[in-house]
Amino acid sequence: MKFIHYIKNVSGVDIMGVFSLLVFVAFFIGVSIWVFKMKKSRLDKISRIPIDN
Repeated sequence: MKFIHYIKNVSGVDIMGVFSLLVFVAFFIGVSIWVFKMKKSRLDKISRIPIDN
C-alpha cells in the first residue's frame, strides 16, 4: 500500500496542510519585515560575528 492511501484516511489532513502553509507564510513575512526594519549598524555587527571569533 502506498503512503498516499494512509494520508487519505487521516481526517482533517486538508485543514492541517492549509494551516501549516499559512503559518510558514506568516513566519516568512514576519522575518522579512524584521530584517528590512533592522538598522544597518546592527546588521554590520552581526555579519562580523564569524570573523571576530
